[in-house]
Amino acid sequence: MSSILNSPEFLKLKRSGYKLNERDVLILNEIRDTVEDENKSIRASILAIYAEHADTVRENKEFYSCVLDIFEKFVPKIGIENVYLLIINFLSSEQ
Repeated sequence: MSSILNSPEFLKLKRSGYKLNERDVLILNEIRDTVEDENKSIRASILAIYAEHADTVRENKEFYSCVLDIFEKFVPKIGIENVYLLIINFLSSEQ
C-alpha cells in the first residue's frame, strides 16, 4: 500500500494541500456506494455523481480530478472500499 501512497496521483493530492471537509466526505461516500452497486464503468459512475454536485466539484476542480484518477487507477487493483479508505485516511493525516 505504501507504493500506492507514493504514486503520482497521491503525490499530486498531497501537493495540492487540500483540506477534506464534510461535503467532500459525503461525495466520497456516494462514490463508494455507487461504484459498489452499479455495473457501469468507474468513470461513468463518478462523473454522474460529480454532475449532481457540480458546484462543489467546480470549486475544487483539481481535487476532484485527482480523486477520479485515483479511483480509476486503483479500484481495479485493490477494490473500491480500500481506495476510499486510503483517500480519507491520507487526507485526514495531512491535516
